[in-house]
Amino acid sequence: MKKKRVPSSEQTARKDAPVSAPAERRIPLWIPIVVIALATVIAYLPLFDAEKQFTNYDDNGYVTGQPLVLEFRLEEMFKTTSAVGLNYHPLTVLSLALSHKMFGLDARAFGLTNLLFHVVNSLLVFWFIYRLTNKSTVVAGLAGLWFGIHPMHVESVAWIAERKDVLYAFFFLLAMIAYQKYLNSSSYLHLALVFASFVASCLSKAMAVPLPFVLLLLDYWHGRKWTASVVLEKLPFIAVAVWIGMLTVNIQTDLGAVSAYASMSKRLIFASYSYVMYLVSMLAPFNLSPFHPYPGTGADSSIPGHFMVMPLVAIALVAMPWIAFRSNPQWRKLWIVGLGFYTLLVALVLQVVSVGLVLMADRYTYVSYIGSLLLLASAAGTLLKGRGRAVGIVLTSAFSIMLMVGTFNQSKVWKDAPTLWSSVIASGSKNPDKVAATRENILNGYTPVYVFSATYHIENQQFDKAYEDLSFLFIAECVNPAPYEQLGLVCGILGKYEESVKMFSKAISMHKVAPPTYLNRGISYMNLGRREEAFGDFEACLAAGATGQDFVNASLYVLDELTRKGRYAECIERAKALTERVPDNHEGYFFAGTALLNLGRYAEAETALRKSLELKPDQPGVKQNLSVALARMRR
Repeated sequence: MKKKRVPSSEQTARKDAPVSAPAERRIPLWIPIVVIALATVIAYLPLFDAEKQFTNYDDNGYVTGQPLVLEFRLEEMFKTTSAVGLNYHPLTVLSLALSHKMFGLDARAFGLTNLLFHVVNSLLVFWFIYRLTNKSTVVAGLAGLWFGIHPMHVESVAWIAERKDVLYAFFFLLAMIAYQKYLNSSSYLHLALVFASFVASCLSKAMAVPLPFVLLLLDYWHGRKWTASVVLEKLPFIAVAVWIGMLTVNIQTDLGAVSAYASMSKRLIFASYSYVMYLVSMLAPFNLSPFHPYPGTGADSSIPGHFMVMPLVAIALVAMPWIAFRSNPQWRKLWIVGLGFYTLLVALVLQVVSVGLVLMADRYTYVSYIGSLLLLASAAGTLLKGRGRAVGIVLTSAFSIMLMVGTFNQSKVWKDAPTLWSSVIASGSKNPDKVAATRENILNGYTPVYVFSATYHIENQQFDKAYEDLSFLFIAECVNPAPYEQLGLVCGILGKYEESVKMFSKAISMHKVAPPTYLNRGISYMNLGRREEAFGDFEACLAAGATGQDFVNASLYVLDELTRKGRYAECIERAKALTERVPDNHEGYFFAGTALLNLGRYAEAETALRKSLELKPDQPGVKQNLSVALARMRR
């Protein structure tokens, strides 16, 4: 009697795979590979624009103003104290440093490197799902294509600072593909490759930490029981995930990135809203923007009513496999794995812990969409196999074209900072009247965008444009003090001193401002000839704890005024405080020597004035006062 062969768990899993057909295997693999790569490159053609520039939206912190990158400080990159962009991701910093070493500060080259990673990632998505679905070319091809051309991924590719997204995704996908090999071979060499890829992914971006739980989903998909040994083999992964997670939280807490923006109940509502809307945007990627502010951050603190129902919608989505697919275990399994993958990867960025300025960000979907696109591509594959094949071809073609057009248009937004910020401002309000649009944007939390735009113009000496950006906030009665401080600075540069004083005064009246605000208002008062008010502001700047150059500047203004007032004894004490704190400040010694000279303390005056000349020899005024001191001593 012939012994009956018991199928392995892998073979059993393949029988359960929801999308698989022998006819699909006749499609040569090179066809979807070429289509995915070519379509992705075409969708991102705007990145080839020679006029592409870095933006002032983190690109300065990651590249153009980052010493680790510009000076290739390799050893410092991997120190846990070397946080860049409020995160620890040394491999990303190394990648950017290598790009700088090869291309200099060529923004287009940086962008095209991101695109290269994205094309490779799209092909890896294809290969991962091809293996996952028992070599279903249609499902894997559609998932890889849609991953490559989806507009929600533009932010991760076109934004140079988001090199971390495409890099961590690259290693993340390698880890999952290596794990598929491990499940077939049970070779610890493959498991070691999974672990190495996971560590590299974590060192590229902390969002990789859910991988151990994704691996458990893959175990479930392949029919592998969650035994003690299966869980134990994940412990090294979990240990790395915990370490990276704690390190990230500590860095962001220490640097002030984590805040309790709202109550826990509100944050759960926000999390549910983001969870649902990311899925909605997968199907209908419209009204995209690089900036999605929290509701209720402007003058109007109310939360829109449709936010309140989102927790119920999110619960319904999670519960769907147990209800809709009760009689279809294959689709239930697919839904659990696909939605589970999406949930695990998006959970960390649902702002239950408030980090940063935005409620949602398109880039947060970069890896998480692999799970949801698996579901969508499987549904499309089923439609293409059935009687509605013609309808399926029309729908998938129309959807793909829509995605390509959306990606092409969204890529243009990242050409440079002015294009980026004008696009975001326009997305906040469609009102043609600029004042009305600004007022609406203020209510919707877009104030930081105007500040980002103005900052770019200030950095590029375009003060008239910066003045325009910030003036709209003033006219629209912005309640945030930061723009008024910036507008006061711009007005001072443009010589609008009365308006400068008005803006600084408004900021000071709204909250406890930093020392530079008093210093800058004092300078505007000086330019208006209002010396007494200026003196009060310089004293206020010092009393508020001014440091660095602000301390030096305020001190020198105070010393000058004390000298004018004939308060020489006080001037000497203040000059001493300055030179003790900043020993190489020649002006402090000059003011001390001048005050000592006026008090008839000629020998001490000589000492102070000679010290000033020692620090800076070519000073006619100091030499003149020194000559007077020597003459009075008959020398």
